Formats: sequence, structure tokens, C-alpha cells
Amino acid sequence: MYWLEPTSDSDSSGSSSNGAMSCGDMVSIDMNLSLSTSPARIEDNSAEINPPYPTAAISRIQVTSSPRGAPKAPRQNKCKRCDEKGHQWKTCTNAALPGWVQPEAKSTSARRLPKSGISGKKRKTPAPEQAVDSDGNAGVDGDESDAEEQDVRLDPRERADRDAENAENNLNPAPTPTNDEVTWKEVSINPIPTTETRTTTTVQSGVPPTNQTYAGSVNIPDGTTDPGHFFDLLLDGPTCQRFADQTNLYVRAQEIPAWSVSNPLSADEVKRFFGLHFYMGINQKPDRNLYWSKGIYGDLYVKQVMSRDRFMAIQAHLHWTDTSGLSQADRKAKNKEDSFWTVRTFLDTLALNFSRYFECGRYLDIDEMTIPFKGRHSARVYNPNKPNKWGLKAFCLNDAATGYLTNFFMYLGKDEQRPAGMPATLWPVIKLTEPALYHEKDHILCTDNWYTQVEGAVAVSSAPRSMHYVGTIKVATESTSGPSGYSTTFFT
Repeated sequence: MYWLEPTSDSDSSGSSSNGAMSCGDMVSIDMNLSLSTSPARIEDNSAEINPPYPTAAISRIQVTSSPRGAPKAPRQNKCKRCDEKGHQWKTCTNAALPGWVQPEAKSTSARRLPKSGISGKKRKTPAPEQAVDSDGNAGVDGDESDAEEQDVRLDPRERADRDAENAENNLNPAPTPTNDEVTWKEVSINPIPTTETRTTTTVQSGVPPTNQTYAGSVNIPDGTTDPGHFFDLLLDGPTCQRFADQTNLYVRAQEIPAWSVSNPLSADEVKRFFGLHFYMGINQKPDRNLYWSKGIYGDLYVKQVMSRDRFMAIQAHLHWTDTSGLSQADRKAKNKEDSFWTVRTFLDTLALNFSRYFECGRYLDIDEMTIPFKGRHSARVYNPNKPNKWGLKAFCLNDAATGYLTNFFMYLGKDEQRPAGMPATLWPVIKLTEPALYHEKDHILCTDNWYTQVEGAVAVSSAPRSMHYVGTIKVATESTSGPSGYSTTFFT
């Protein structure tokens, strides 16, 4: 809301001299900000500036937040002597009211008392013979003055509850203990943790001695120094040749072959194809096509090894077993028996090559491995606690010192075929330690609480394996407030 006052020298537009004006008379406003004591009120939403209307010069404008009119005049106190406004009693010359008594003048020589640092109030100065309590009042703590002060601060309801409680305590006073008696109060405390030793379990600290020696790399041919030579040991020539032969059979059975008969897939191309996958796993890029791009993401090494179209064609048609001659019913029957039947022999060959050229140390461990996969497969698993939540799971036997994968097998899900009565947590321990190269070598097998069980310790430590067994077990506690604890138990 705006307060406007017209100038005294109004023009010929017809503005009234008493300060009243209509909305049509206002065209321009002179923004000289000043206060006005007797303004004429004009609503802001009713004002409309339009050049065809006559003009009126406005000299002063005042903006106020009051919604009810002009600001109020400053308040004037009344005189205590004559009860009139505009002056004080010290300068009053009017007749005094009946019963008027002039106040005494304050002494300027009185010493100013120090102020409290907390409340800002003046401290009381009691007489020398009186005691002072903690509040600065005369007396001691807990006397009537403190009770009255506390009683004033209480709410009426709280005061009534306090009075009722005091009356009840007076009727049934608590017994006062004597000097020879001691009163005790029951307090609930947490139980003290204790250590329980079972007489049926033998706990052994330390590592059992051994006379075995562990060589590490074994069966390495002479002259194997280049990384490509070690790659040939794991993915040998016969393996690559079978991939090439079965893939060519699968491509020829298609209506539109991916490549012509005159340009079949060779074992050398299969090796280069797998080598590029290893290279891309180390030198990663946002998209696979960028390796063959012309920009800064292009990789000259990848371009020289294989073209992009050839790489994508092998990626889409690579086969270990040609399934073009099988009917749909035959495929379903084989998938029901073993969902990895098309690559079963390749997985067994790969696991055999892993263990053929490396002899593990004394410590072995068993754990799971997830291969990221979001396609359609009956053995696909989902684990929300893993970085790769969807994938295919494999049980692995590793060398604990180096992390080398020495044996593995794929998890088949509901189609898992294991002996009757054998738990699912015991089956990986039995199957991974089945090869004879792990037997009678004083190996110490380490497992987590998912695999650790008495049956597994008995099976591993007995013949023909004769291995030591160590694993973590989860101990159930009586307390439900905290998580369960873990302890390490050695089975020999």
C-alpha cells in the first residue's frame, strides 16, 4: 500500500487542493522519498497509469506496511503530577493532584552493586550475622525461602501432584536406616561374558608340522618364457581347433551364413579372439566398438589383430558343440540333465589344465565365484549383496597364498546332481578335493561358516585325502540385541 501527497502547485489538470485526487488524475510520480504526516490514501491496485489522462505532479511518496491507514503518532506519557500529556512531572507547572507526593531523589554516592555473570541480576548483600545459601538468599539450602521460590515456579497441576505425593509419604514414611544397616538397590546389568570349553572338542593352536615341499609351477616345457607360450598351456591347440571346427559346422547350417565357405574360422583366429578378450579386460573402454573407432579411443593394436566385423561375427556364432542337427525336444532333454552340456567337456579341460601346470602350497581355500550374466539360463542366480547381482555361480578351489584357481565346477541350481542325503554345503568340499593330486600332501583346507561342518572335517581328514581342516563357525548367542559372534575352530 502506498501513501501519496500532491504538491501545492497543482497544474491545470483540476487536482483539488485538499489533497484528494482520483485514479484518473494520477499519471506520473516523482520518486522523492520522504515522510508525510497528512497524506491522501490511494490503493495501489486501483491506480492505473495511462498517458491520455490529465497529469498531476506528486512530490512525495511513503511506503508503509500498516494495513489500516496512516502510521500512528508517537506515544506521549502522562505526567505523574497533573495527569496530563506532553511533559514530565519535573517540569510540571499545573496544579498537583490530591495526594501527590514528590519522589525522593536518588543518592549518586551509593556504590553500584556488581551484576551476576549468569542471570544479570544484582546480588543480595545479607547481614554479616546471616548465612547465605547457594541461591544468594539468607539462610541455608532447603529452607522455607527455597521451598517458596520453587513453589512459585511450579505449574498448578504439578503443585497439586507434589502435595499429594508429600501427603502420601507422611502417612507411610520410609524406614530410616541405622548406622549398622546398609540399604541395597537392585540394578540390572549386562551379563559378564564367559568362556565355555567343551570336553568333546579338541582345540589345537598352531600349525601341524609337515615334511612336504610345494614346488609351485610344474610341468612347464623348456623355453616357455613368452606370455603367449603360457597362454598356449591353458588354451592349447586342440581346444582352439575344436572351437573352429564346431563353429564352422554351425555357420554352414544357417540360411544366411556369417562368413563364406572360402573364409572359414581357423584355430589361430580363435586364439586371437580369446586374446583380444583378455586385452579388453585389462584395457577397458566405455563401449566395445570404440576399440575400432577413428577418434582418441581407437586402439591400433586391436585393429591390427582383427577387424570389428570379424570379431562381432565370431562373438555371435562361437560354438563348442554343434547343435544345428538336434531337434528342440532333444535339446530340452539334454538341458534337463545338464544345463552346461554344450560346454561341459571344455570346462573340464580348462580345470584340468589349471591344475596340471601348478602345484598349490599347503593352504587351500574354497569359495564361490560369480560370472556376470543377465541372459536366460536355468542356473542363473541372484545375490543382492554381490557387486554383480545376476550371474552364473562356480565353486572354486584356490591356492590361499597366491590366489591361483586350481579347480572349479559350475553350479547347476535345482538340477544339481549329488549323492542322496549329502547336504548342499558339503558337496562342493567333497567334489573339489576329489582329484588325487591333493591327497596325502598335508594340505590345510580353509572354509568359511557356510561350508564348515563336522561331516566335512571327517571326510577331508580321513583317507584318501588325509588333509587338515580349518573353518569358521557361527556361534549362536542368547542375547538378541547384538549380532552373532564368530569363532575359529580347528579340526584335525
